[in-house]
Amino acid sequence: MIKALFEFSLPARALNTPSLALCAFLLLCPQANAQQAVERGAEFRASDLLPGARLLGPNYVVQERVQNDGFVNHYTVSVDGGSYIVSGNALMRQRLDELAALQTMRAVERTDVYKSSLKKAAGGALRTVKGLATSPVQTVQGVATGFGTFFKGVGHSIFGGASNQEEGVLKTMIGFDAVKRKFAYKFGVDPYTSFPPVKERLEEISWTGVAGNLTVTAAFQPLSKGARAAAKMAKTSDAVKQLVRDTPPVKLKEINARKLKAMDVDETAAELFLEHPSFSPTQKTFLVEALARVGVHNRQAFIKRAILVQNEEMAFFMRRWAEMIAAYHTHIQPSTRLVRVGKAPFLQRQDGVIVGLFPVDYISWNENIAGRYATSMKDIPNVQNITGGEMWFEGGVSPKARQILESANWKVYENVGGTLKLDR
Repeated sequence: MIKALFEFSLPARALNTPSLALCAFLLLCPQANAQQAVERGAEFRASDLLPGARLLGPNYVVQERVQNDGFVNHYTVSVDGGSYIVSGNALMRQRLDELAALQTMRAVERTDVYKSSLKKAAGGALRTVKGLATSPVQTVQGVATGFGTFFKGVGHSIFGGASNQEEGVLKTMIGFDAVKRKFAYKFGVDPYTSFPPVKERLEEISWTGVAGNLTVTAAFQPLSKGARAAAKMAKTSDAVKQLVRDTPPVKLKEINARKLKAMDVDETAAELFLEHPSFSPTQKTFLVEALARVGVHNRQAFIKRAILVQNEEMAFFMRRWAEMIAAYHTHIQPSTRLVRVGKAPFLQRQDGVIVGLFPVDYISWNENIAGRYATSMKDIPNVQNITGGEMWFEGGVSPKARQILESANWKVYENVGGTLKLDR
């Protein structure tokens, strides 16, 4: 659950202001909780939340009604007759970028060049490749025990540690993973996307690239100037995305391991994170890169929180969380360390102020939030030298939630994406 990320409470002996000692973010003391009525779940319009976004396309529609659970907004998206729930404004914006890329993918598939390569692949090679990738378990076990480590970039796929989004050993061996990473970069999407409509189309094109000898350059050449321009805009020069494009997962793991070691993250925590199945190679790499930019003491507090997530949605939020922390440290005010406030990693500045940064869409004081204080008060860390507290939310805060937090002496900042210069 999203709310599990934000359970925490502050120790009274660590605070200089009595009122701040009484209450913590989203968790009131029993007396305050009894005096506060809870809010009902909020509802929004997608067109208001994502102004200027294309919510209706040739094969998709984003429903206007958006439900908020007190933390994140939940969108309903229909694509080619299928219905999908997308949680969070940031993830919805990513899905919209992917849906735009999906139109370019279909344009590629309509070209004569693609059809020729597809026909060539269908002559036998593509069928054989797909058959190998879905061969019986005994075959895969034979490869693993016989020649698994012989093939460059394959060991990670065979011996465990691969995320849920990575390719299997045989796909890696035949070059499918490398081809898919190149096409994904050109389309401007994550090669390890789990969004079914885009994932399926990307894989079909990549199969044709492998078995039909279709290169990225050849695939895009026949497109109209408009389509090529759209692809160029989707393409980014971001160094991390280029690293993901050019590097197989096993090598990304080695790079990320070295960075975590340089941060003094202990070996056990680093290994658990790097082997975590819910984090794709892309999410791991962006998260580690964000923490590397922070340069503060005790960054392993964040890694230890990250290894507790249980699904891809939460992995995305942890990456976004790390990026918010890095953005504050870089653009607002340098900090000295990360501290655990309950179960949440906070920045602590040199002046003693602790800063919580949260990638949530809209905070409302509902029953789930109001009811969290009892269990969370049992997990109080020993945070020293606190002189004040700030809460930074990527999205909005309801008037009631703001009043409760400010009455506990928190400084509340909302809709901070622009201030932090966060990527969309």
